[in-house]
Amino acid sequence: MKKKSKKELKNWKEAKKELEEAKAVLEIKVEARTRELRELAESLDRQVKERTKELQKKIEELEEFQKLTVGRELRMVELKEQIKKLQEELEKIKPRIKTNE
Repeated sequence: MKKKSKKELKNWKEAKKELEEAKAVLEIKVEARTRELRELAESLDRQVKERTKELQKKIEELEEFQKLTVGRELRMVELKEQIKKLQEELEKIKPRIKTNE
């Protein structure tokens, strides 16, 4: 029975050593993967910030374009109103011009 106990004890020690080695390997792998994931997350965060900045710039450009086009359209409306008023004035004075000739 002593032989069996010594053999069992030796097997248990070997199994424990193997488990500790496997645990150490797994801890190293987990640490490496965690580092890799952290770096990936940081990279994605930088990309999101960069893209957000680009999109904000595009938004600002579109807003400026909108201001210009709306301003132009408003000016066109004003000019059309002025043309209409001038045409009306011209129509009013046309008879006077013809009589003076």
